[in-house]
Amino acid sequence: MGVDSEGSETSESLAREAEDIRDVEERLLRTFGATVGTDTVRRCVESAYAHYAHIRVRTYVVLLTERRAARDLRTLRQAQSHIA
Repeated sequence: MGVDSEGSETSESLAREAEDIRDVEERLLRTFGATVGTDTVRRCVESAYAHYAHIRVRTYVVLLTERRAARDLRTLRQAQSHIA
């Protein structure tokens, strides 16, 4: 992800990050969508991504977002299996 000399992100790096987050969402939908639902997966990804909004160096934000969302979705799936 690119950062210009003043420390702000370039539009190209933001577009790439958004594309990468969509890829994360698609992967997590394939893994968890059938058990927790599409809306839940999307909300978890959005929430995880928002958690890292303040981070200036964006190199690992996509990876961290995916890990956090997957963790939350596993927890939800496990809770649902105990209820059922």
